[in-house]
Amino acid sequence: MTLFTKIVAPIALALTASAASAATVTDTIYLGSAIPDLFTHSSYTYTAGGGDLTMEATGHELNADGAIGDQVRINKTLGGLGVTTCGRFTCLTDSPTVDSFGSDEVIKFAFDSAVSIKRIYFSEIDASDDFSFSVIGAGGSVMDFDPRINMSLLGGFGLLDGRSYEFAEPLAVSNIFGIGAHGFGDSFRIAALEIVWEEDTPAVPLPASALLMVGAFGTFGAMRRRRKAA
Repeated sequence: MTLFTKIVAPIALALTASAASAATVTDTIYLGSAIPDLFTHSSYTYTAGGGDLTMEATGHELNADGAIGDQVRINKTLGGLGVTTCGRFTCLTDSPTVDSFGSDEVIKFAFDSAVSIKRIYFSEIDASDDFSFSVIGAGGSVMDFDPRINMSLLGGFGLLDGRSYEFAEPLAVSNIFGIGAHGFGDSFRIAALEIVWEEDTPAVPLPASALLMVGAFGTFGAMRRRRKAA
């Protein structure tokens, strides 16, 4: 190995190490509120990863094929998020939970980057309840739909009186997911989501001195080649 190669190789390695890379980030988004909200809303917005990721939650009716249907209202309490077809206030004609009394209801979670949902935490549930899980693709198309996941199969206690469901690998990746009630008599709140995503790590800029060294050694190499050719 020549002296030139010995010197330039570490610099090339440093240049490679400074390139951008992706890091896997895991975070849990808690959806409830310490003070129950007496009003219903069109949406709630949350952040994760120190504010790097934004998620919007909206309430909808669930279509039979797992697609997200007409938007309704959403409500937040200590136990998490629920859905209601009432107006601005909660009402007695429709429980402000994700339920299937009448139309099946679903909460759509829309992220500004592609993520995976690793675990769902529920509250206000019992062993006879089922939930559905939709993975939504471009244009609202249904990429995957699991209509009846029974609560009696959930492992481990979650938040409050709830339980959590952890998905097996490989995890579905998308920007939009739907978690809903599918089947008469189901009712629950969604308390939290554990999510995983890839976050770009910015390249580390080289100091000006390193760039000058690279330029100098490039000139030195060119001079050596011309000398050999002569």
